[in-house]
Amino acid sequence: MLILLCIFLGLSALFVILKLHGLHKALKKLTAELREINQDEPVHRHLQLPVPDRELELFAEELNRYLSCSFDRSFAQKKREQDVRREITNISHDLRTPLTSILGYLELLEDSPLSPEQQEYLEIIHNRSSHLNTLISQLYEYVRLESRELKLNIETLDLRLLLQEHLLSFYQEFEAKGISLIPQLPKEPVLVRADSDALMRILHNLTSNLLKYGAGTAAVSLTSTPKEAILTCSNQASDLTEDNAAHLFDPFYTADNARTTQKSGLGMTVSRLLLEQMGGSMDAHLENGILTITCRWVAA
Repeated sequence: MLILLCIFLGLSALFVILKLHGLHKALKKLTAELREINQDEPVHRHLQLPVPDRELELFAEELNRYLSCSFDRSFAQKKREQDVRREITNISHDLRTPLTSILGYLELLEDSPLSPEQQEYLEIIHNRSSHLNTLISQLYEYVRLESRELKLNIETLDLRLLLQEHLLSFYQEFEAKGISLIPQLPKEPVLVRADSDALMRILHNLTSNLLKYGAGTAAVSLTSTPKEAILTCSNQASDLTEDNAAHLFDPFYTADNARTTQKSGLGMTVSRLLLEQMGGSMDAHLENGILTITCRWVAA
């Protein structure tokens, strides 16, 4: 009798061990599949159990129901975003076409005999139209960058040379604004991996930012390491707050009411997206009333 009892207990223990091993194996597989789902793009898939267990089956069914709902929501959200991008692209194109005609006719009017007052009004219209054209272009470019439709041609470029030539071309504008530009550039070339058009677009946006919001002095510094090139642009920004600086790259964000008429909220956003798609980064911080924007390129 004792021997039978021992055999029964032994078989029961073996059954429990095998059951626990099966449950452990099933949970391990569920965990691995969930990890794959979290790491990959949303896909419509279901979890499979390697061993039959009623409670685990119910658990897997609830997880599969949740995954299906999550996939449907993600798919619907992605479709809405695609539809919005498509509409913005179409609207940008529809606005740009007549605006280009308006700017062309304004240029023709500039050659016509006008009174000083008419000339002043014409200049205002031209400035506002040009600004609107810039906003439309930025919006179009922002949508293409967000959807990864803009293809970049990455090559080796001398950032120091391009930056030097760029700053020289804006020298008179800094003088006219009463801003003392302080460049600190190395003597040797600084080679980076970048798209030429995208790089110049970033430099133009950074310079425009200094001209629009800078006062007194503006410092531009370029340094390099074996892995990256670092460009910093600093200017006085006493009207900015730390919260404003934290949102500087947010799309459509306007720092304050005083800047609403000039800042689209897209120029720096586009610059950051361009730099990130070239493998670099861009950030900003405010300290003692000085705004510093730091750009990092991958060294060639």
